[in-house]
Amino acid sequence: MKLEKVIGAIFLLGFLISPVLSWSANLVVGQNIKAGMALGEAIKVLGIPTSVKVHRGPDASKDSIEIDYASQGLKIRALNGGSKVEAIELAPTFKGKFASGLKLGDKFSSIVKHYGTPQSVTSQVVRYPGQGLYFLLNKDVLLSAKSFLKGTKLVQAQKMNP
Repeated sequence: MKLEKVIGAIFLLGFLISPVLSWSANLVVGQNIKAGMALGEAIKVLGIPTSVKVHRGPDASKDSIEIDYASQGLKIRALNGGSKVEAIELAPTFKGKFASGLKLGDKFSSIVKHYGTPQSVTSQVVRYPGQGLYFLLNKDVLLSAKSFLKGTKLVQAQKMNP
């Protein structure tokens, strides 16, 4: 009887943990998580965050919150008092993909294949401001990315367009 309980507990634990371990690979930027979606909906999709930080802007209208999901390799940002996701930032540990099929680790040529000619390119940043997309490179390889809601007042978005 004890062995059955132990096996049952292991099975239950595996059942509960496995969706958490594989969930981040199922995130698709531009589909189930995207800039412009309701903040409450994004939190439902992503679950309990690792941390929440407040960032002061140059004036109160640009104050923002950063909600970090370190285990999933992403952060979402919203304006203070806002109800929409204003930005999504992907860390190198993000395991999901973009709606276009692009994934972190892909080459620069793959970015161009999926999104066309960028508005500007430096050795480190590929910019598509009309789509709110910014891809950060390391030696021609997609390292991380940022997606902003069009027209956002986030200070971080302004910094991406010097």
